[in-house]
Amino acid sequence: GNTRPVTVCGNKNWSEKNKFQTSFFPFSITQRTSIMSIPPWLTLTGANGAVTAVEFVQGQRSDCLVVGLENGLVMCWNLSTKKVIWQQKERKGNKVQGIKAFSNHEQDTLVAIMTRNDVFQVYNLTNLVGKQPLLGEEVACSDEGSGEEGELLVMFPSMEFEMAIHSLSFCPLLLTRTQSREYCFGYASSENTFSVMRAGQWTPVKITNEKQGMVMTAELFSSEGCSYAFIGYESGYVIFYSLDYSDGGNDGDKVLLQPKKLLELSVSEGPVVSMGYSKTKRTLAIGAADNKLRFFTVSKVIGDKDNGSEVSVTLKLVKEVETKDVMVSQISVRDGAVCCFACSFADNITRVFSHKGRPLADLEGHADSVVSLTHSAPLQHVSLSVVETRTHIPGVLLATGSKDCTVCLWSLYNGNIGEANTTQKE
Repeated sequence: GNTRPVTVCGNKNWSEKNKFQTSFFPFSITQRTSIMSIPPWLTLTGANGAVTAVEFVQGQRSDCLVVGLENGLVMCWNLSTKKVIWQQKERKGNKVQGIKAFSNHEQDTLVAIMTRNDVFQVYNLTNLVGKQPLLGEEVACSDEGSGEEGELLVMFPSMEFEMAIHSLSFCPLLLTRTQSREYCFGYASSENTFSVMRAGQWTPVKITNEKQGMVMTAELFSSEGCSYAFIGYESGYVIFYSLDYSDGGNDGDKVLLQPKKLLELSVSEGPVVSMGYSKTKRTLAIGAADNKLRFFTVSKVIGDKDNGSEVSVTLKLVKEVETKDVMVSQISVRDGAVCCFACSFADNITRVFSHKGRPLADLEGHADSVVSLTHSAPLQHVSLSVVETRTHIPGVLLATGSKDCTVCLWSLYNGNIGEANTTQKE
């Protein structure tokens, strides 16, 4: 009753027998010397609206993809069975502005969903995907769906939390996690206010800056136990804040303090539209309305807060890319041993860049603008093999959601990691 078939694009004479030949594309771009046009590894259709938010939800039992639509519908795909296993219509039918997966201290798999000018909700999806693994714990790899053959599983996510929000900004929902597994959310709570709140406490701390205009985009990240925020404004400015905690709760819990401004810099003549940050490369990519994509290196934070010394940061422009009259609307960063920036452009193409701004690949699979994208963690229950499906080939997927009501999944840099690292050094 709560599942629906999903069309897998490929040969018109598609069948169960030949689905892997027609739907999966074994491309690798680890040794490309020029820009290549890459087709999607898999395309999911069946949505009845523009896909405005995408998020991988991965647990001990399965790898899933949760998508949000412009009409308020939320759908959860099991990537092993390629079927929708849960869907939920937000009560006002407002656009889903953002989806983020996280966990609590019990290792439950949680998903936060924010709708435009409506609500912020947290659902527990542990029954669907399993709990989150502990730090350092290995998950058994499997390509099979959950449940024994013939077993009837009735699994519905439960709502854990709900609060009203009144945001009309374009800024999506953001999330970061510290080394102590503390989660911090960020979102634009009004035109010129960005709010951050700690998961579990859900008390927003507001950053208001009327001088710079509307909050357009932001990027959260954590480093050495501290959290930070880059916020991009309509004025073309980017402001960098530190998010500090104090032991002020009666139960010993940490409390989020008022953020401290560390840097204010004009980076564009037009509004800042999108941002993505790589911790491993200390690189910040910024897309702006002046049709330029800029890559900055971020200096290490200087000073020692415990000793009261000054804390500062600097940005240095590394590369400026002309985007030929098309704007970069979203940026997703794959960080770690392989580092690349996936940027969605207004011409329906997602382009992949190195951390130095070198173009690597063009991803063409949508008939309309890409308005959401995200990278997965390493897959544990879905094989990227195109030859023998029973052999588990791990890797990372990029998901892109579009106004054409489809989601494309892309398999990039999932070959030999040594080859990928060679490309990164270039």
